[in-house]
Amino acid sequence: MNATNLVPAPMIYLTLAISIIGLIGNLTIVFVTVWNKRLQSRCNVLIGLLALFDAIVCIYLIHLRVLMILDMYMITSTKCFLFSRNGLFALNMQSSLGLVIGLDRLYNVAFPTRYSQLSNSVYTSFILMCIIFSFVITFSGYSYSSRYGNRFRLSTTNCYTDNQELYGLDQTFNFTL
Repeated sequence: MNATNLVPAPMIYLTLAISIIGLIGNLTIVFVTVWNKRLQSRCNVLIGLLALFDAIVCIYLIHLRVLMILDMYMITSTKCFLFSRNGLFALNMQSSLGLVIGLDRLYNVAFPTRYSQLSNSVYTSFILMCIIFSFVITFSGYSYSSRYGNRFRLSTTNCYTDNQELYGLDQTFNFTL
């Protein structure tokens, strides 16, 4: 199937450029967090981890755009998931880390005295819960997609779904912004 007209070329190249800019920006945040000791507080480490997973998502989006440029829309569900597994894991980590950062900020504002006495092991356990959550969600996506291993996908952006619509393309663009 020739899928050249499924996604307009300007959209592909625009989201590719935005993803590259996002990759550079997020890697800068990671670099500054690692090298600047003053930015290694608990909250800043969480933000640095979020930037790391944002960078992985940007790499994933760049990879998707390259596949679109190469006109690789029709791939099996299993192959689609294997192409996307790192990006999907990073997306799941983003959502769980966003929740942890929000709870961290809420606790800091609501209980500033208790917040300063909170041990680092609490944060370690939160990060481990994020990792476990992300693995479970990503693996469940693999289990779901492997049931439809011989079906073809129109796009690598909808590996979790059973329909063959281009639903994720505009969502990917919005997410990148």
